[in-house]
Amino acid sequence: MIVKNEGRILADCLRDAARFADEIVITDTGSADDTVNIAREFTDKVYDFAWNDDFAAARNASFEKATGDYCMWLDADDRIDDDNCLKIKRWKEAPAGKLILAGYDRPENGGIFIYPRLIRRDSGFIWKGIIHEHLVYDGNRADLTPDDIVTADFVIRHCKSGAENYARNIRIMEHLSEEELLDSFWLCAQCYLDCVLAHEDERAAYYLKLAADSRTPFADRLKDYALINSVLKHRKQYDAMLRWNAMYMESKKHQPVLSF
Repeated sequence: MIVKNEGRILADCLRDAARFADEIVITDTGSADDTVNIAREFTDKVYDFAWNDDFAAARNASFEKATGDYCMWLDADDRIDDDNCLKIKRWKEAPAGKLILAGYDRPENGGIFIYPRLIRRDSGFIWKGIIHEHLVYDGNRADLTPDDIVTADFVIRHCKSGAENYARNIRIMEHLSEEELLDSFWLCAQCYLDCVLAHEDERAAYYLKLAADSRTPFADRLKDYALINSVLKHRKQYDAMLRWNAMYMESKKHQPVLSF
């Protein structure tokens, strides 16, 4: 876990994690409250990380401190109920795969989504992205087989305790180059969503244009098209949803037509 000023909610998350985790690693990015003291009630693996506006760097630093065969990430406002703790324990009895996906119940976004949740520590997956960090394979993707990516049956619930920090997100986004954005449709999509929800219309249009021009193959974009569309619908951002779908249809129009 990476944390900052989560003293009000951290213990609830760690009580859940302690029921199945072999070790708990907490990386603090500059808390001014009692976050660190609370973390030390659950683990002696509490580390400082000098925050540098780079979420992936903090996640990687945290994972590097882990010693288990598999590493799992959580945020302080994540919760795991009894049934899902049991499912995680059962998964641990016969772990498999290099990248393990699991359900993420995000009521603020309108549903349960499938997210990468664990990696085998020697898998070659690392965190990328200074904002909206995500796990990517740092190697030749041809080395991956279908058996390397596994979907587990447990669900973690996100219990958002406060407002989204869009101002922070947008500030960090300004550090991203167009080349970085064009190489990641996921990043363009997430930046578009943040700006829409922050009512930053000009910025949203900028990221939408970069999403349309993305170098990410069309087939690899489909899950992100669907995710953003779902969130915009749930948040009742209908104008932004129309623009998003229009961009999708325009991109789809330029794809090869398959015949059988």
